[in-house]
Amino acid sequence: MSALLFSGNHVRSVAALLILISLCLLPFRIARAGVDYRLVAFEGRPVAGGVSGEVYHAFSSRSVINMSGQVAFRGFGENLNTGDRFQGVWSEGGGALRMIAREGDQVPGLAQGIVFDWPTPPIDQLALNDAGDVSFRSMLEGPGVGFNNARGFWAEQDGVLQFKFRRWSDAPDLESFTGIRQFRRLAHSHAGQFAMAADFIGAASTSTWFRGIWMEVDGELQLIAREGGSAPDARHASELIDDFGHAVAYFNKSHQVVFVGDVVRDRGGNKGFSFPTHVIWAGGPESIREVARGSTATPGIVGGRFGEFTQYDINDNGRTIFSATLTNGVQRGVWVETPEGLRPIAFEEPLEGTSEDDLYPATSRFGNRFYLNNHDQVALHARVAGPGVTSSDRDGIWVDRNGDLGLVVRTSDEAAGAGPGIVFDEINELVSFNDVGQILFTALLRGSGIDEGNDFGLWTIDARGQMELILREGQLFNINPFTLETDLRIVKGFVPSEMNDSGQLALKILFEDGTSGVFVATVPEAGTVLVLGFGCAWGLRRQN
Repeated sequence: MSALLFSGNHVRSVAALLILISLCLLPFRIARAGVDYRLVAFEGRPVAGGVSGEVYHAFSSRSVINMSGQVAFRGFGENLNTGDRFQGVWSEGGGALRMIAREGDQVPGLAQGIVFDWPTPPIDQLALNDAGDVSFRSMLEGPGVGFNNARGFWAEQDGVLQFKFRRWSDAPDLESFTGIRQFRRLAHSHAGQFAMAADFIGAASTSTWFRGIWMEVDGELQLIAREGGSAPDARHASELIDDFGHAVAYFNKSHQVVFVGDVVRDRGGNKGFSFPTHVIWAGGPESIREVARGSTATPGIVGGRFGEFTQYDINDNGRTIFSATLTNGVQRGVWVETPEGLRPIAFEEPLEGTSEDDLYPATSRFGNRFYLNNHDQVALHARVAGPGVTSSDRDGIWVDRNGDLGLVVRTSDEAAGAGPGIVFDEINELVSFNDVGQILFTALLRGSGIDEGNDFGLWTIDARGQMELILREGQLFNINPFTLETDLRIVKGFVPSEMNDSGQLALKILFEDGTSGVFVATVPEAGTVLVLGFGCAWGLRRQN
């Protein structure tokens, strides 16, 4: 019998080669494992910050997540000893899960005996910034609390909950008005700065009210714009804001705002005011600028002029995206701000007299969401019309990454992870579009075996176009990830948060047995796996 003989150098080389092969295989195994889940809270399990015998009873619809993967949510607790139930706010900001506020607790910053009261409607506008601080709006109860002043806004500063503002408080920076009537939008930046859009009451009569926008500057709320006040960045000294209408302001994480309103010009004497012109503004508290104005030329549409601005948003770099009607009242388009000016992204029906060379991909209806991420890339949910388009393939999501709008998913496309022959029947919602180019969306399915119990799912598509199923109704789900105690439940429904730049999102998941929980899903980054794979291939080549 012959034997193979190895020198010491050969043995060391083979050992090194085996170790390198095992390291190369590891990232590919991780990639094939798909989406990772982490349990945050679950019904029937002890309440964080509660007393003995208190467990979670249910959870609110939508949780929030920050860039560090920390989660905040509103939920309901139950004392198993007494049967009493209560509502609360919990957060992982700053570390372990903790209770931030609880129904019946003394409210910070107000008189003794005033407590959090969460009937219907309960708290809302829950947010968690990247510093790990929570903010929310809540109802109150206690001495001196009535219908007019029973709602306020609270925010953490370095982990300490602080009172910010209350309904019917004095309107900041306004001496001749009685107080805040209603909050429209509240925001808490990553630096802890407060901003709000609200209605305020006239001094002469509580039935006369106006709308204003305030932003914090050096610790004090400063009025940025209001109905009846001077227009920011005005073209004429006599321009006034006539009406904000039903529009609300949107604030970004960098303490900047975008808002729209009608402007009129005081012509003096008995001439009255000019006809209202729709305007969109954006900027920080001391640098509000005009973005676009009604009746001015629309870039990208030959002969077009802006009419009214409908949907709009602002990214953390202060650039805006908006949709607008044209003065003919029929067409609508989407534009984005760039360093060179406004750039069109997509239009509805083409204008008379334009050629195909003048048009971006035409759509018949823009969907419920569009996004502008912090790399100035756009994701757009739209419905198309034209030759060959049917009701089964008219919905889709398009992305503009480098100045070219491209289709990434469309109804009748095969749904990843759903099984052979299963396709998208309807794009339900474009949930988010993050800074690494990941799209998060929900959709309905059709195909063999699809019914009301398994026709709804959540998917992500990365910057390379790779689609991955995150969660689907009717699937088996282990509520104890990363433990040896497997507990499989059937998913009945879910509500996702937006996805952060690490591919993480918070999910409230409801199961067929009536239980529910809050989880964090993490989608692996395919790019990292590819880099590791190439590195391993180079290492193996060196070993040879």
